[in-house]
Amino acid sequence: MVRPTTLKVSVVIPCYNEESSIALCLQALQSQTIKPFEVIVVDNNCTDNTVKIAKEYGATVIKEDHQGIVWARNAGFNAASGSILAKLDADSLPAADWVERMQKIFINQEIQAATGTGYFYDAPCKLIVRTYRNLFAVWLNRLVLGHHMLWGSNMTLRAGAWRAIGSECCQMRDIMEDLDVAAHINTHYGNRAIVYRPKMRVDISSRRAMVSLKRNWLYLSMWPRTLSIHGYQKRIILWPAIAILLTTMALSNKVGRFYNAEEGRMVFSFNQWRSNPFYTRDNP
Repeated sequence: MVRPTTLKVSVVIPCYNEESSIALCLQALQSQTIKPFEVIVVDNNCTDNTVKIAKEYGATVIKEDHQGIVWARNAGFNAASGSILAKLDADSLPAADWVERMQKIFINQEIQAATGTGYFYDAPCKLIVRTYRNLFAVWLNRLVLGHHMLWGSNMTLRAGAWRAIGSECCQMRDIMEDLDVAAHINTHYGNRAIVYRPKMRVDISSRRAMVSLKRNWLYLSMWPRTLSIHGYQKRIILWPAIAILLTTMALSNKVGRFYNAEEGRMVFSFNQWRSNPFYTRDNP
């Protein structure tokens, strides 16, 4: 049997101008009960202090000139030397036992990839929002795919699995790159190769959802498009789900702008509303 501590975990963080978030993410990795073998920050054409901050925390920084999360992820995974590859976003806050839990998961040699869940740490009604998110992202995907999804903010897979599928993963901007990886793993290893473990927790910022209705539509429309590429027949179920999500997100985003994350409470004032503008910058 493989002991958990013999499984070296490489954490990859693609970054594009993330100076406001990267320090907290790296601090969370330094506070793990079992430290990752290495932390790789992928500089995807940053023009701010992201790279400087990453180096101050001892992360290995590599450069990827081709703009986009797919290419930044690939560069990081290809450069990693651990036996387990884990991907976070720069605004991710992994729980203190995140690395330890994934090491235990991968003792089972049949498991090729794993994912978990998490809260929006800067939004109200955290438990309700997480439950709602899991209903669509985890369980609806499980129904449509026939296997578990992977979530890009909390995604782990074996280095051997990446070597098997990496060159086949889609090189496209208008897809959900995490679902694409899950589809390729399912093709190679079967529908039991990916597991969902809710205790492998990573909290994230709500900024990815705090965008305009148009931006949310552009993002959610990538969901059925990705599944269409891989021939998932039940993807038609997603369209009413997307309509529900768009309506809910439009309402919750307006309410969410009254949330003061520093105080952890709602503040119903015009100044608070104005201090939480919609997030408009493209992701890497």
